Amino acid sequence: MIHRIPLAVRVLFHSCGRKPAEPFRRLPPAAISFVSIAILSTVAAVVAVAADEPPQRPRVAVFPLAGSADPDVRDRCAYSMRIKLDRDGAYEPIDGPAMADLAANAAAPITFDTPADTVEGLAAPEHPTVLIWGEINALQGKTGRLRIQILDLRDQPRHLRPIERDIDQPTDLRFVVEDILMTLPGVKPFAHPQEQAVHHDAPSDAAWAKNPNLLVDGDFSREGHWQPMYMPGQTELSFGAAPPATADHAVIVRSDGAAGVLAMSLSAQAADADGLACVSEAIAIDPAARYRLQFQFKSDGPDQRVFVSGFAVGRGLAGQSELREVYRRQVPASGATGGKWATIECDVNPHNAEFPVQYVKIELAIYRRPGAAMFRDVQFKAVGRQITATTQSAQ
Repeated sequence: MIHRIPLAVRVLFHSCGRKPAEPFRRLPPAAISFVSIAILSTVAAVVAVAADEPPQRPRVAVFPLAGSADPDVRDRCAYSMRIKLDRDGAYEPIDGPAMADLAANAAAPITFDTPADTVEGLAAPEHPTVLIWGEINALQGKTGRLRIQILDLRDQPRHLRPIERDIDQPTDLRFVVEDILMTLPGVKPFAHPQEQAVHHDAPSDAAWAKNPNLLVDGDFSREGHWQPMYMPGQTELSFGAAPPATADHAVIVRSDGAAGVLAMSLSAQAADADGLACVSEAIAIDPAARYRLQFQFKSDGPDQRVFVSGFAVGRGLAGQSELREVYRRQVPASGATGGKWATIECDVNPHNAEFPVQYVKIELAIYRRPGAAMFRDVQFKAVGRQITATTQSAQ
């Protein structure tokens, strides 16, 4: 316990049994007694506080990752390890700036092949229990290959644990990181919101029935709320009396009622490329809520490929606020409907391990086969709290 008491108090504590130092000899006995009582009271108070503190967590040193992969991917991976360890609570991760300072003292970049003695010596000032270092290298067709070394100083005899994992795409990074962290003693399985097509239950269906549609102009009754994408020469939607005769074009078609339909015409060339899409305005959401998207779709050829993209508010290069995409969910795709309207729905749990998802946008897209397609009655409503499952059951 003594090592947790401040250094100055420890010095006073160890001096209590000695003769008064020269400055104290000139003080009256009553004054010396007063000083002694004050010192002992301070020591007692500090020891009491230290005794009440929870036991210290083992510290983990995650070094900045080297390699040929995108620097942003390498930084995100190391950051993800630290923040997930902190949220789990079994370990105390040493913060990123401190680790960057330690790594800057190295004579050469710290890679997967850096000797353990070198890494341990660099980290010594922070007194870690577990050391993690390595690299992410570029890999054709994938985000990269992660190669790390783990050295747990509690192991006897000490030994390195090399781990190698391929990261197929950026969204797989969290699962790769969590698989690695769960090899540390005491780390619990990580929980994630479940992503399934739709999760019908009585509370969510009741919420759907009463809650408002958060999407602006989901009934296509107004202009100016949907942004066309991948349509040459078209930057905004306008009203039309019939589906577009021009290929790779979109219009809002209204009959005698106020509600309308979004009609798009897809060429064979665009179908083989990016397809066509229209994107909604940003919708402010509760990061802890579960949502349900529902719409009607009609097609004589194109498949629907609808996305819900989630955004966090960040700072741009000029210091201004901007939306940064941190989540993306695809509604299960479907094809031609045989001249009938099909109702499609999907539950959405907007989430990100590092950033709260504050806004979403709906992207209504068609692709794969040429022809005409239409959307109508697009609704996005809150239906409850997010449903979570452990990583093992989510994979």
